[in-house]
Amino acid sequence: MATFGEELRLYREKKNVSLQEIATATRINIRFLEAIERNDFHFLPVPYVRSMVREYAAYLELDPDKVMEAFDREGKTQLQANLE
Repeated sequence: MATFGEELRLYREKKNVSLQEIATATRINIRFLEAIERNDFHFLPVPYVRSMVREYAAYLELDPDKVMEAFDREGKTQLQANLE
């Protein structure tokens, strides 16, 4: 099963959109977009990451609310794994 970040990457690739295109349009640093696709959400405080994920989703014409629900589920799973 693909991770949250992998799902976003696969959808982006299916739409034939480059990370550079998203970075330019959203003004999100490409390093942060790469981290999101790697499912690495430790690069900034959660509110900033949430904002970037929402912008990323909106650019790809995904429903930002549904994407944020998936992000929240993934985050809880990661937190539980780190605690075990």
